[in-house]
Amino acid sequence: MIVVDQINEKLSRIIRFVNTCGKSAFSFAALEMRRFQNDQTEMLIPRVVGDIRSDAMRSDG
Repeated sequence: MIVVDQINEKLSRIIRFVNTCGKSAFSFAALEMRRFQNDQTEMLIPRVVGDIRSDAMRSDG
C-alpha cells in the first residue's frame, strides 16, 4: 500500500493493471488522504483504490 495526498487517474490505472497481472499472488492498493480545513477544523478524508481484501478472502473468490 502507498499513501498519497491525491490519487490521479494514471495511478488508478497502474494499480488496476498491477493487480490484474498479479492475479492472487499479491494485491496493491493506494490510500488517498485528502485534507480539508477551515479556521478551527481539520479533516482527513480517506479513499482506497485497489484490492485490500485479506489473503483468505481473495482465495475464496
